[in-house]
Amino acid sequence: MTANSDPSGDALQISGYRAPWRLGRNTFITATIAATLVWFTRQFVIEGWLVPVRVSGASMAPSLLGEHYQIECVECGFEFVVANSEPPRTGFVRCPNCSSEGNAFAPSTVRRGDRVWIEKWPLLFRSPRRWEAVVVDDPDGAERFVVIRVVGLPGETVQIIDGDVRVNGHTVPRSLGRQRQMAWVVNDDRYRRTLAGHAVSRWRPARPDSRWHIVPHGFEIANPKDQPDRVDWLVYQHVAAVTGSLGKPVENVVLDDIALNQTARRTLHTVSDLALSGHCQTSGVGQLMVRHETGNGVRLWTFDFSSHEVTLRSQAEVLGSAAFPRQPFRFRIGSCDGEAGLWIDDQVVLVHPFAPGEAPGGGTSRPFALGSRALQATMGELCIERDTYVTVDSPRPVEGSWQLGDDEFFLLGDNSPVSHDSRHWSNPVRRRHVRGIARRRASSSVFGNR
Repeated sequence: MTANSDPSGDALQISGYRAPWRLGRNTFITATIAATLVWFTRQFVIEGWLVPVRVSGASMAPSLLGEHYQIECVECGFEFVVANSEPPRTGFVRCPNCSSEGNAFAPSTVRRGDRVWIEKWPLLFRSPRRWEAVVVDDPDGAERFVVIRVVGLPGETVQIIDGDVRVNGHTVPRSLGRQRQMAWVVNDDRYRRTLAGHAVSRWRPARPDSRWHIVPHGFEIANPKDQPDRVDWLVYQHVAAVTGSLGKPVENVVLDDIALNQTARRTLHTVSDLALSGHCQTSGVGQLMVRHETGNGVRLWTFDFSSHEVTLRSQAEVLGSAAFPRQPFRFRIGSCDGEAGLWIDDQVVLVHPFAPGEAPGGGTSRPFALGSRALQATMGELCIERDTYVTVDSPRPVEGSWQLGDDEFFLLGDNSPVSHDSRHWSNPVRRRHVRGIARRRASSSVFGNR
C-alpha cells in the first residue's frame, strides 16, 4: 500500500485499499454471475457438463452402452460386452464374432455406462430430427430420463414390417454414420479362432485349386495369367454355433441374436440387411467382384480396374454404374433401408433404391463372396455387420402400426428386443418431453472391436 500526493496538495490518496463492504459486494456479484451462467447453461445450452449423466440400461446399445461387463473371447480374441441388466444364468457367454460358447463368465468390476451430454440449445430453434438420439422425460410419468432415437415425426404413420421401420408406407434411408451407429458385428475377420495352431476363417475358397490364400488380417490372390477368364471365388460361410474348441461349425442364416442380451428368451429373426466392409489393394487391370446374395436374389458388384468403373447387376440387368477412385481404398457394400449401396473411403459412390418386391428378403448362410479375374489382389480387415432388426414381439407383443398426432413423436431404442419405447408406452411422446439431443462423451467406452 502506497500514498501518493494529490497534485493540488490538499489530500493523500491511499492506493490498494478497498473497504471490506466493497470486497463482499464484488464476491457476491461474481458468485451470482457464475451461478446464473451455470443455471443458464444447464437449462438452455447443455446438461451433464458438471454433474455426469450416464446411460444405465441396454436400450440404446450398440451406439450407447449402459452398465456392462467387458469380455474377451478366449478363442478369437474379439472383445464384446454383456449388459449388467442381462448377466448370464450359466457360467459361460457366447462370442458374437466366432460363436464360441466356451467363454467363462466371472462377474468382475462392472463398467459404468457411457456418459452423455444433453445438448439443449439446438432445439431452441428447431424440432428433433429423424434418427437423432435424444433425451426425453419418461412419458408415463416415471422420474427418470430416457435416451432414445427419433423415428417418426408429428402427423406420420409408422409401421414395423419384417424388422424395418416404414414411414407413410416407405422406408427412410439413414446416413452412413447412422447405419454404423446402429449396426451389430456379425463377423470381424481380424479375429479368428485357432484350431491346432492354425487360424480359422469363415471365408473359404470355393475351389480346392483356388489361388486365394489366407494372410494375417486378410486374403491374397495371385494373377492367374494362364487362366485370364477364370473367376476365382472366396466365399463367406456364416456359422450359427460352435460347441467347444473342436466342435464342427454349423452353417445357418444370419439371425438377430445379440450377445449383449445373454439371457433374453425370444424368437430370433432372419436378417437380410447386411454390409461387408474391408480394405482393397490390387495390381493389374482385371476385375474384382463382390457377390451379395439374399433370399430374394443375387446382386453383383463388378470393379473394372481398366476403366475404373463399378457396375451393379441383378441377374443380367444393369442397375447402375459409377466411376471409383484409384486404390488402395476402403469399401463398404450392402443393403439397408430399401437400398443397395457402395461407399469408398466413407464417400457414397453408388446407391440403388429397390423397386417394390425387390428388397432383400429371407436369408442365406453365404451372403457374400469375393471374386477375382486376371487380378492380383489383397483384401484385408473384412467385416460383416447387420442392421438392427426392429421387433414387434419383444419385450412383449405389440401392434405394428401407429398414427402420430400433430405434436407426437415415435421413438425407438437401438437394442430393439429389450428396449422399452414408443411401442410400449401408454402415453405419446410430445415436444415438451424432449429435453435435448444426446451426445456421447468422447471419453466413454467403445463397443467391442467395431
